[in-house]
Amino acid sequence: MYPHRAKVKKKRRGARNGFWLLFTLFVVLGLGALYLASPLALIADVTVIGTDNLEAESLIMQSSIREGEHFWRINLGQARKDLLSNYWLQSVQIKRQFPNSILIEVTEQRPLALIADSESSSEYIVSKTGLILSENSGFSLPYITGHEIRVDAGVDLSLHDSVTAALRSIESLLLIETELSEVNIEHYPVNLQLFTTDGYRILASPHQLDDRVNDLLAMLAQLRRQALRGTIDLRGKQGVVSFTPYETTEPDDSLPDPESESEQIPEPDADNDNF
Repeated sequence: MYPHRAKVKKKRRGARNGFWLLFTLFVVLGLGALYLASPLALIADVTVIGTDNLEAESLIMQSSIREGEHFWRINLGQARKDLLSNYWLQSVQIKRQFPNSILIEVTEQRPLALIADSESSSEYIVSKTGLILSENSGFSLPYITGHEIRVDAGVDLSLHDSVTAALRSIESLLLIETELSEVNIEHYPVNLQLFTTDGYRILASPHQLDDRVNDLLAMLAQLRRQALRGTIDLRGKQGVVSFTPYETTEPDDSLPDPESESEQIPEPDADNDNF
């Protein structure tokens, strides 16, 4: 074969390859243009997952993403920013799902307590992190009392050590399935007063409660078996708990020193019901 003929065939082959490449490119661009101009490029569905206390429809409205909008023209970054302005939302992710669906995945703040404004007495929901989420709309949570703090939605109460201690105490007792009705922080940092929903008052050092949970659990188990109600004092030494029944001494706010005013009793033994 002559060299010039081989070169001609190579050029023809290259031309054919170039033609098919351009043809494929035009087809892809044409199909893309048809897709972008078709109803398939309009949002057909917006789904919200991860909600516990918020309504999905209200979050969709807040995101400004609407069904029927162009799938590729919405600003996901702005929509996420709009949603994160909601104090209830801890994190937000928004994803396009081909061909025309939008997925909004959220993580909510965990409501842990209620607190009233010191002047207006309006009740607000406090998250686990200390952020005021909103006014209370029917939540049944422990109250944080004994403070002079002005509160409103968006206020960060983690700046107040007393509130942080109260939230930590609520979490500690949730671990042993003990529900609190109130945590009084009036005497912080000396102590906290905790009131359970089944009638006990607990006096505890705010910095030692985590270490005294097992002592409290043992005492509560014994008291509940005997149907006794009163004040449980955890301010003594590790493993030593004081108890004063309401029948003999009504609870007050004087908060006596457990070393001098209250009889200290050992942690209850499972085989011994005597105090």
